[in-house]
Amino acid sequence: SRSTKKCIVTKLISPLRLLSPHSANHAHGMRRDTLLFFYFLRDWLIRGEQTPTQTTNVVTMHFLTLSDWLGLDWLRGVVGSAAVVLEVERSRKEKLQ
Repeated sequence: SRSTKKCIVTKLISPLRLLSPHSANHAHGMRRDTLLFFYFLRDWLIRGEQTPTQTTNVVTMHFLTLSDWLGLDWLRGVVGSAAVVLEVERSRKEKLQ
């Protein structure tokens, strides 16, 4: 259903949007090509969000293709890493204030 897809997309985009290349440089020792692909994906997701009606289908399709290509575990790992880095960044900012 459309709302389920939208929910999945939102959950994936939220941590990715706030991730900066600087903060992720050393995240879980990711290889450089993996990181570059990760940033491409993040930017693509953020840009895609500007057309909500198309985005849900395109992003869902894209992620299904990616999960076949890279393996679902890899994809879960990337989204998980984004969440971890986001947490680290948030706590660092709180300490600075």
